[in-house]
Amino acid sequence: MNIRLPSEKLFGIYHLGRFIDKAHLKNQGKLSEEYLASFCSPKGLDGLFIDFFKLDQEEFLEAVANSSDTARDQEIVSWVLSKVSEEQIEEWNEFAFNLGRPGTPSRERFEQVLPVKYPNLPPDFPGTVFEAIEADEKN
Repeated sequence: MNIRLPSEKLFGIYHLGRFIDKAHLKNQGKLSEEYLASFCSPKGLDGLFIDFFKLDQEEFLEAVANSSDTARDQEIVSWVLSKVSEEQIEEWNEFAFNLGRPGTPSRERFEQVLPVKYPNLPPDFPGTVFEAIEADEKN
């Protein structure tokens, strides 16, 4: 199973498709060690997503586990949309899209994590977290 990029919106929400993919793989015991190590970490995208929307991690994993293979995205989107507002989604999309962007508060943290999490990228990588993930996964 391919893991979607965080920049791919699912029903208008950045990172949701990727998070569903990772949760599904984790539930099956098939999430790679690389992803498992940071899955739902409070400082990673999954953890930020959960925290931003005030979702319960275990409930999210359970919703993914109980979803059908053929309608997983729709079922999880419906579950998420029952718990969040359009305003929250707009705020999340702005926040997430700019994570790590030069000149933002998240840049300092991103620069600290960059050599550890993305050792194949230059330490002065000028992009965002989304761009780093995309560049890293192309390698």
